[in-house]
Amino acid sequence: MDWILAGRPGIAFKVHLGPWFIASGRGPEHRVAAAGWPEMWTRSGNLVVVLHRPGSRSFGYAVYSPSGTRLATLATGLKVSVADQRVDDLGAGMFWYLTAGGDLVRTDGATTAVIANTRALGLTGIPEVSVLRGGLVQLFSVSTNWPQGQIILYPDGQLYARIPPPRRQVAAFGESASPGRRVVAYILTREPGNRATILLVRPGRRTGRRVPDRPRGLALRCSPAGLARVVAAVHPPRRPCGAYRHGGQPPDHPAPVHPPGQRPYGPGSRHLLA
Repeated sequence: MDWILAGRPGIAFKVHLGPWFIASGRGPEHRVAAAGWPEMWTRSGNLVVVLHRPGSRSFGYAVYSPSGTRLATLATGLKVSVADQRVDDLGAGMFWYLTAGGDLVRTDGATTAVIANTRALGLTGIPEVSVLRGGLVQLFSVSTNWPQGQIILYPDGQLYARIPPPRRQVAAFGESASPGRRVVAYILTREPGNRATILLVRPGRRTGRRVPDRPRGLALRCSPAGLARVVAAVHPPRRPCGAYRHGGQPPDHPAPVHPPGQRPYGPGSRHLLA
């Protein structure tokens, strides 16, 4: 067994160096003819599948019903560098991907929509794509020092913020959004010295506000979970009027859980930022 994907509609799995199968309910599994592997169960209950023949450098995506019927072909002929920029948003049940023409597309397995075009946004080449807390979408150029900066979009494609590239050389980058999408924190690790700086940016702003090294006694951490805690400490979520009046504690806001960063196709792989 090479790949197992369980969900409410059923189970899909791939045999190592072999075909993949799907089973719905308590029925028996049956083989699906398309070459590739199951990627994610979507909000609609349908299955997104990565299309790829062994030895080929071309990738694509298709949607299958729990019974194994192909419902739609989303994309074909993608290079591995483009296929790398797909995101399984398990919390929302959405699948995000790029096309060869630079379109940023999302689907819930039933409805597919083009949210934005990376070239129209001014990003050349193939940008890195990630989904932040609250459904915000991050796009940034992956060449040295991110010369074109980064763009953050609302889930519907409207601009949240356009952040310019760093002025100095940086070695690492990470990002996290606060509950309610009120602020986004991003971290820059400079070279040399490996010194990290966290900045907060609000909707519509182009520059971030620098966070002190120990906001409210909380040490900075260069990790998605650490960034989420910094956001919560510096910019805590609003509590509803009348909430927690009887000594109860407000709920925690843990860092979002993401799917595995490694995907079983070569020669590419992808890494998801929080």
